[in-house]
Amino acid sequence: MMTPVRPGRDRSTFAAHDAAEPSSALARGRPVSVRPGMPAALIVVVMVAMISAVGLLYILQTNQVASLGYELSRLSQVREEKLAEQERLSAELAQAYSLAEIERISRDELGMEEAWSKQFLSVPMPAEPELPLPEQESAEHESWWGTVWDRLTGTGSATHEAEEPRP
Repeated sequence: MMTPVRPGRDRSTFAAHDAAEPSSALARGRPVSVRPGMPAALIVVVMVAMISAVGLLYILQTNQVASLGYELSRLSQVREEKLAEQERLSAELAQAYSLAEIERISRDELGMEEAWSKQFLSVPMPAEPELPLPEQESAEHESWWGTVWDRLTGTGSATHEAEEPRP
């Protein structure tokens, strides 16, 4: 709203006077702009956009927190179910290894019976206190890989000749 200009004064005089006394411009009911040349509507639009952006970010964050809470509850329930299943399987395993269960399986499923009499076998002692070692076959040269494999598995043969005792 513009004030009409009095005769003898131009607008530049009023602008200089209003800038010198801003309270008098407010008292007259004229709007005082924050920045010269920036319309008040633009300020309102920017403020509404900023408030809307903050509100949207808050809603998105709240939604994500709620989703993570539901996921945490679901995973907690799955964990409890898995722990209960582990306890059940441990109990089944302990029962399967029990002596009573092994006896039941041997009787019912395998048809075994308990031995009522025991038999002992007598094995004669060898005539010599130490049995002779079997003759070693002469081993032809194997590949280096065969030698390594035999040493790793412990199935190799020794080729070292025994030395004669020194007098």
